[in-house]
Amino acid sequence: MAKPQEPLEMAANEPLQFLGALMAALLYNTPLTISLLLFFLLCTHYFLVRRKHGGMNALPPTPGISIPLIGHLHLLRSIPHISLRRLSRKHGPLIRLNLGQFTTIVASSPEIAAEILKTQDTHFCSRPSLTTTSRYSYGGRDITFCPYNHHWMRLRRLARTHIFSPSRVQSFRSIREQEVEAMVKAISNLQSASSVNMRHAVTCLFNNIMFREVFGKRPTAAGGDGEHSGMMRSRYHELIAEVTCLMGVFFLGDLFPSLAWVDVIRGWRGKLDRSFRALDAVLEQEIAEGLLKQRKRQLEATPSEEQEEEEDYCFLDVLLRHLTDDDQNEKSDSVGLQLNTVEAKALLMDMFLAGTDTSASVLEWTMTNLMRNPEVMRTAQEEVRQVAEHKENVKESDLHNLRYLKMVIMETLRLHPPAPLLIHRECMKDAIVEGYRIPAKARILVNAWAIMRDPNYWDDPEAFKPERFEGSPINYLGNYFHYIPFGAGRRICPGMGLGIISVELALANFLYSFNWDLPAGMRRENVSLEEGFGLISYRKDPLLLVPIAA
Repeated sequence: MAKPQEPLEMAANEPLQFLGALMAALLYNTPLTISLLLFFLLCTHYFLVRRKHGGMNALPPTPGISIPLIGHLHLLRSIPHISLRRLSRKHGPLIRLNLGQFTTIVASSPEIAAEILKTQDTHFCSRPSLTTTSRYSYGGRDITFCPYNHHWMRLRRLARTHIFSPSRVQSFRSIREQEVEAMVKAISNLQSASSVNMRHAVTCLFNNIMFREVFGKRPTAAGGDGEHSGMMRSRYHELIAEVTCLMGVFFLGDLFPSLAWVDVIRGWRGKLDRSFRALDAVLEQEIAEGLLKQRKRQLEATPSEEQEEEEDYCFLDVLLRHLTDDDQNEKSDSVGLQLNTVEAKALLMDMFLAGTDTSASVLEWTMTNLMRNPEVMRTAQEEVRQVAEHKENVKESDLHNLRYLKMVIMETLRLHPPAPLLIHRECMKDAIVEGYRIPAKARILVNAWAIMRDPNYWDDPEAFKPERFEGSPINYLGNYFHYIPFGAGRRICPGMGLGIISVELALANFLYSFNWDLPAGMRRENVSLEEGFGLISYRKDPLLLVPIAA
């Protein structure tokens, strides 16, 4: 007699018999039935979610637990870029945070930065609307905070052609040299052993430089008694300090739009509006005076003089040539751009604020690192004093010979970029990065601070070593995505050339004219590197140094 076939052997030959056997097993094996049912439900949920979120691409991973209402805000400590690096080391170089009511994507590797800032720049080059940036940019009508649109493209063309071009930067050479010389003299006139508040000094210096470059004149002293020089506070010094403070304030409405009224009750919205109105009044006055001077020049100048005088224009005069008003027909210009008064003020606000704050931060951090590294200080001083030997001071024509000094500044920017998280971007439409879906309207943060300390690209990344740039092709232009102190792509900082040359000239003269020491009782290893919180990276406490005439 033939041996009966086992159930599975029968199933191999008879599909219907196999299904019957499987159903019987499920009916008499409750745990197996429940397990298969749960597996089916999980698979169904998985595919439905993937379909809803755009094919087979999931959102980037999120760290920790997202708490209802606040999301991942509890994971961010006092200094966001440091907290975000810690999270990226644990959860990967592309993470998603729920910050209030908004999705925020954080990129912390050169590869992902290249994808966002270059490969898919057209998807990620817009700006979100935030309380402070929107207010100071007149609702996003400047270059820095304007959303990506036709208006921004025309502004960028104007800036490249008439504002930040190499010839325009060179035309302000005498202004920079005069103001740096005035600052050196002011420091020299201090009493022996007196310490200098470097933050105060460099803010005054760059405030004076930018005011002259933007408005064509020096600001008046805080008391209103005429022109000033050196470290005397201008009447705009405190105003800039207040703006810097407000840029670092946490506005609840930026994360919870429905709770924006709380910022009014807290008093921050009132402070923001008051500082904005004060700056706006300055710009209104300067534009009115500029228009009067422009008309006067036009009446007095001969045709040949009109063609020659353009090189002497300040930034205000450049913008006034593109200005229209309700009483005149619109003027045409070489880039097809006409500006109304509000747009002109937004551009002036950009240049005045950004040119002061970022440059001052870079120079203070540079002096901080030099004081902590005496060998680097000695090498930089020897180079400057050899190049400018027997001269009263260092001129801009000497800067191209100061290779080591340039490396010192590059290393400072690597460790202390002016905007550690760059400036917020906004995803314009759904995109795929590293296989993950980035939803439209998500806010994008590129952690340049973490990227430029990545041990995969930098040897001993936490150390201050200017020599690492010796013979290196790396530059500020955003071509190397492990070094992006000014960003990259379409939204790279348009004024970086203007700022860098001012910092180089000031640093060269500080090192040429003085030997620097610390206040009594302070050691080099105690010079703090602790940062303050804000849109711009700055030391938590001002740097105090004692200048000794060389």
